[in-house]
Amino acid sequence: MKIFTILFFSLIISILVGCSFFQKGDCRKSNSCPITFFQEERYKSNSYVLDEKQTLVPYERAIRGGTKLILITDSTGKPQTLKGFWNEDLVKCLLEEKEIYINPKQLSYRKKIEPI
Repeated sequence: MKIFTILFFSLIISILVGCSFFQKGDCRKSNSCPITFFQEERYKSNSYVLDEKQTLVPYERAIRGGTKLILITDSTGKPQTLKGFWNEDLVKCLLEEKEIYINPKQLSYRKKIEPI
């Protein structure tokens, strides 16, 4: 019985130490923030790309819900942003090696962020 008690407490301690849910600090710096693109299928995505004149133009393809994106951050772990048409912040992401800008309200924190 004593060995089961020791194993139980060892398991609890390893879960508490290893689980990022219980860790403090900025999850973007430790690469432990989850993120996926979240959008209902019936709505057109508010995603943009920069054209050759460095102005925002709507991205021609719709991005489906659940699409995995890479969120681009600066060296401090803060997402790179750009002001949109209505002065809202758009975050810079990579989708199939193409830089796109998305409203952060469309991002759902469920998968890992990969800071670049």
